[in-house]
Amino acid sequence: RVYGQGAAFNNTVDNDGEDRNDARRAYRGGMRFDRSSEDGSVMAQAEIYNHPARNTYRVAELAPGGVTLWQDDFVSRGGHALVDAQRRIGARNRLGLRVYYDRAERTQSYIQPTYDTLDAQTQHTYDGDRHGVVWGAGFRWWQDHSLGSTVGTADQPSHTHRTYSAFLQDEIKIVPRRWSVTAGSKLEWNDFTGTEIQPRLNTALSLNDDHTVWGAVSRAVRTPSQVEDTGAFRYLLVATFPATVFGVIRGDSELKAETLMAYEVGYRGRP
Repeated sequence: RVYGQGAAFNNTVDNDGEDRNDARRAYRGGMRFDRSSEDGSVMAQAEIYNHPARNTYRVAELAPGGVTLWQDDFVSRGGHALVDAQRRIGARNRLGLRVYYDRAERTQSYIQPTYDTLDAQTQHTYDGDRHGVVWGAGFRWWQDHSLGSTVGTADQPSHTHRTYSAFLQDEIKIVPRRWSVTAGSKLEWNDFTGTEIQPRLNTALSLNDDHTVWGAVSRAVRTPSQVEDTGAFRYLLVATFPATVFGVIRGDSELKAETLMAYEVGYRGRP
C-alpha cells in the first residue's frame, strides 16, 4: 500500500489576542509491502516527511518595558526504511533479520543537526519442550553533523559512532505451563563507555489458569549522548551595558554509563 498525509495549522493567538504568526504545515508519505507464507514472512516499509514551522518566543530584556518577540523559522524533515524477514526452520526454530535506516534533519536558527542511523539485528529462536532459547546479535552505526551557533556548539561538527551487541536468553520450563525460570544477558560495546553487561533473571509461577505471580531482577544501563559528551551551551547571565556575560554548560568526556538495578514483583489475574 502507498499512503500520504498533509496537515495545516493556523496561527495561534497569545493572551492579549495578538496573532503570533506561527502557522505550520506537515507532510508525510510512504509505502508498505507485506508477504507471508508457511515458511516465513517479509515486510518492507519506507516513509518520508517534511514539517516546516515557525516558533515565536517572548524574550525578556533588562531595559525598562523590555519584552520583544523573537521568531524562529525551522524545518524538520527526514525519512526511514525498514526491512524485516522471518524464516521458519522446521517445527521448533525461527530465524529473523531486521535492517533499519533513518535520516533526520532539523534546520533551526541556533543549531542545525543532521542524524543518520543504520541498525541491523538478527535473532534465532528455539522452542523446545523444556527450553526456550533466544540468541542474537546487533550492530548500530550512526553519524551526526551539527552546524552550531553562539547558543549551542560541539567540539567537532561531525561524529561517527558504532555499537556492537549480542544477547542470549534461556527460558527453563521447570514445570511446563506452570513454573518457568528465565535467565539471560546482553553484552554491548559502545565507543562512549566501552563494554556493558545487562543480565536479567525472572521467574513466573502459574497458580492456576487465571492467576500468575512473577518476580525479576535485572541490570540496565544508559550510555551518555554526544551532547553530554562534547556539547557546549551558552546562557545569558548579565545583559547590562556595557558588559554582557554568558555562562557555559559543557559536556564531560569522562562520564560513565548510568546504571539501574531493578527488582520487580508482580501478580497477573483475570476474573
